[in-house]
Amino acid sequence: MTDKERAAHYEKILRQILQPLDEVPFELFIKAISGRRVIPINERGNEDKVLIATLKEVVKNAILELNNVGIGTKRPNEAGNKAETFLKSAIEKSSLKLQSLSQSAGYPDLLILDEFNRPTYIEVKTYNIDSVESSFRSFFVSPAKRKSKIEFDARHLLVSFQLEKKDGRFYAEKASVYDIAFLMGEVKREFNSSNKELYASPRSRELFSLSA
Repeated sequence: MTDKERAAHYEKILRQILQPLDEVPFELFIKAISGRRVIPINERGNEDKVLIATLKEVVKNAILELNNVGIGTKRPNEAGNKAETFLKSAIEKSSLKLQSLSQSAGYPDLLILDEFNRPTYIEVKTYNIDSVESSFRSFFVSPAKRKSKIEFDARHLLVSFQLEKKDGRFYAEKASVYDIAFLMGEVKREFNSSNKELYASPRSRELFSLSA
């Protein structure tokens, strides 16, 4: 194989790798990146019934706390971190035990242990009612470069707050909890580079620089 043929062969392979994969099961993706199983909620099971009932109280209290002060931010989808603070506060006042994660960035936001010492991962989202039917991507899970945040076979839940703006602040109209064990999504490859590569590497050639 000549250098030209080899380059063409690698380019063909790369094009195939970079094609997005549609309808990928969330549970399969989590298993692939962490080695852990996603456990669906069993609404008929006694332990999951207790978990759901406890979460109902937790979410109700989080809504009350949030609406007592509101959230000051420009857009509903930027309010997730602040909504998470209210949810964590409500969890800490419940029978659920909030656990530490190996890192703060990335999926999931929270890890709890229920009354039966079972782990459950929680992702917190906010949205506006007008964006419910939007196809804009709003949920992302990426493989960890080193250690995965997902260290247990566990339930994976989404707690989502519907926010509306009143007098310059956002307030919760409602909050919903979803079991995302059977969620389907798209997996895409991407090209990425670091600041070191961009600004301090001979492979990125500076053409000129202007001072203010």
